[in-house]
Amino acid sequence: VIRMLSLFTTDGLTAHAPISGMGSVPVGGSTALVTNIYLNAPDADGISVAALAGEIITTAAGYIAIIVLTGALVLRAARDRAFGRLSSNFITAISIVLLVTTAVSVGLRILGLNGAFASVGEFDMFNRQQIANDAIPVYLVAVGIGALGIIFRRGEKLQRDTEGLV
Repeated sequence: VIRMLSLFTTDGLTAHAPISGMGSVPVGGSTALVTNIYLNAPDADGISVAALAGEIITTAAGYIAIIVLTGALVLRAARDRAFGRLSSNFITAISIVLLVTTAVSVGLRILGLNGAFASVGEFDMFNRQQIANDAIPVYLVAVGIGALGIIFRRGEKLQRDTEGLV
């Protein structure tokens, strides 16, 4: 909610973006390297505004879905049903939701920032690559969780195959 409210100001759209090649700014007796800015874009088009708002909504919905799925998985584990088909499905769903949410959020953020910066005439100022690079650890975690889902499926199959042997 706070991110959504900070997106819309009395000056129009306010977008936060990593920037490249901006140099330094004097701070006290020292200098600081500028790597991020808040851009006021009063003339940003509707698609850019919708994309930036959609990025916030997509991220929030993804977080909520992951929390619900993780809670359901923990409840199953607390009831000693960790290696069931449903648990494997929960883990796989967590991985897919994380992967899709991140990919859609990155795409919407870049789309929205392209429009915001273009509306003020500084199209090449922000660092699109940094936005994509920031998502790499999340993609790796999603792949790791997906691998855990495969392990849980194998554990469930092994548990079913060995029932009654002991």
